[in-house]
Amino acid sequence: MKESDISISRLRAAVLTAARLLYAARVPNYPVDEGRLLSAFSRRVFLMPYSRLNQDALAWAKSKSPDGFCLQINRAVTCGRADASAASYPAEGDIGTFDDCIWQIYYEDRADKARKRFTLMHELGHVLLKHHSPENSEACGAEGARCPDRRADNEADEFAASVLAPAPAVERLLSLHGFTLKNGQVAFTCPDAPLLNNLGQTPRAVPLISTAFGISVSAAERRIRALAGELEMWKSADRALFDYAQSLPHRADWHCWVCGTKRRSAYLYCPGCGKGGDYVYSDPGRFARGVMGLRDTGRFEFCSVCGSDDFSDEASYCGVCGAPLVNPCENAHHTPGDFIRSGMKVVSGTHFCRPTDIYCPHCGVLTLFGARHGPTEGLWLKDRCRTKRAAYGDPDSEKALPDSIINTCGEHACKKGDRYCEVCGKKTKLFEQGALEPYTQTRAFSELIESEKYRPAPPPPLLNVDLTRESCQRPE
Repeated sequence: MKESDISISRLRAAVLTAARLLYAARVPNYPVDEGRLLSAFSRRVFLMPYSRLNQDALAWAKSKSPDGFCLQINRAVTCGRADASAASYPAEGDIGTFDDCIWQIYYEDRADKARKRFTLMHELGHVLLKHHSPENSEACGAEGARCPDRRADNEADEFAASVLAPAPAVERLLSLHGFTLKNGQVAFTCPDAPLLNNLGQTPRAVPLISTAFGISVSAAERRIRALAGELEMWKSADRALFDYAQSLPHRADWHCWVCGTKRRSAYLYCPGCGKGGDYVYSDPGRFARGVMGLRDTGRFEFCSVCGSDDFSDEASYCGVCGAPLVNPCENAHHTPGDFIRSGMKVVSGTHFCRPTDIYCPHCGVLTLFGARHGPTEGLWLKDRCRTKRAAYGDPDSEKALPDSIINTCGEHACKKGDRYCEVCGKKTKLFEQGALEPYTQTRAFSELIESEKYRPAPPPPLLNVDLTRESCQRPE
């Protein structure tokens, strides 16, 4: 076999190993959490940041690499050490065989985040691709502790790039933003892509990839150049691996340059500040909270305060908590030469907005909730951000009330279980008399609040360091 064929074969192995790792570790989103990935190998791979090394050990580490490196260490030697950071570099004869060793990754933790992430995945690549094992000695040179050979580094680079920015995910991101891959080149060919609606600018491929995957600009440029070839490698793998890498969501998105609100591509104006036509692609470090949609009549899908959806399509107020179920805007008019936002012939209620909208995304004017609570108070996010429904109907409680009892607010007939009138929002007689408890004291509301609490993704399963097989086996 030709040397070039061997090289391509080994690069393909690096790509497929990265694909199996993403799938086996159940990576939830991009950018990939490198710490979470490394924790899947916590039995065999340990980290040693340069900042924890003493002066002599730091000089020794930097003489090997300014960014980081990986050492294969005999398990029996390291298990007897109370703290590897105290000494800090292994004595002669600490190198063991592949099966009875652990690995220690030394890395410069004070480097910029993108460089540090790539270094950690590069060194993990050396481990998973078995660059320290005897069968790979031709790629690693004679020194088994650390692979200095350029071919091994190329394979580790390929692995790191394929873990942090898999080719299927890069292709999908570019496609959603109007880019296509033709003859191995990426070009912007589709300005009418749905994601570009009302964006007000032409996206650039390199910043998109760099931000979405948390890699450096130079790494993003290399991803574009290698995209066509790597896609072929991914397609030669199990289709489930390709689909998994392509389907993972991105935490980065387009946000308003003024207030940071996540953009809605269907609308021109920002619902957080009323500005429009200028957005930045950024990673806020967390996913935005979900925002409920609207019914055909403009009412919320469910109450934004208590989560109840037990109201008619014509109700103005929630029968459980009395909160408004519509958020209309003060609609402005187009006039010759001017776009009037306020102060002149304002018509209320032309557009119905979502409960978290401070400004109307249709026309950019203030909404009812925005005018009532004001953006400086933050109340629209604190008290009007339910993301799940809740069922407050208590059949046993309602059956305990005599059928002859009529619930009313004094002006309108109400349902027997209503605490507030759906027409005017006033308290009902049964609620005032104490026959119905406040919604905040109900089990349904307590369960709703508990279900909406942030819960981090579960830790990844513990994995074997041998991921080169078709099945990503987990340790017993």
